[in-house]
Amino acid sequence: MRRPRQPPVARGPSAHGASLRPDEAEHEHVQSFCLTVDKGGHDYLREMCAPSRYMVLEDIPSLPLELPKIYQRHVQAHLSASF
Repeated sequence: MRRPRQPPVARGPSAHGASLRPDEAEHEHVQSFCLTVDKGGHDYLREMCAPSRYMVLEDIPSLPLELPKIYQRHVQAHLSASF
């Protein structure tokens, strides 16, 4: 009996959990925002995203306070880019 083929293993920055890097997704007209609790997130996210497109959240309990701010900044940036 043949074994099923294994999916390819992700390599590089996209191996951190995303199927597309943010810069790759933008070519598909997907606007992304990356949020991580990985304290080393700056090391790889700054290579993948504009500074306005990611956040390293070091204080997890502050997430409920930060999400509305992130959303508002994202919406304002999108609206200003439309005009």
